[in-house]
Amino acid sequence: MSIVSFKGTRDGLAITLGEGAWHDILNELATQLKRPSAQSFFQGARVFLETGERALDVLQIEELIAPIAVKMP
Repeated sequence: MSIVSFKGTRDGLAITLGEGAWHDILNELATQLKRPSAQSFFQGARVFLETGERALDVLQIEELIAPIAVKMP
């Protein structure tokens, strides 16, 4: 399983963070967002972030939101 996974649901797009080093998660997210199909996958979608047991601080949340916000039209 990837350390970052995307799943379309009827409520929107769920992004799930797996276990791993924070910089690895951010790199994987960036890689996933660069895929050609990412634009159509995100277009008009409501995004849900599932962090599991990981507690995020404000800086980490901002680091996750920035690349996603750029991808959203």
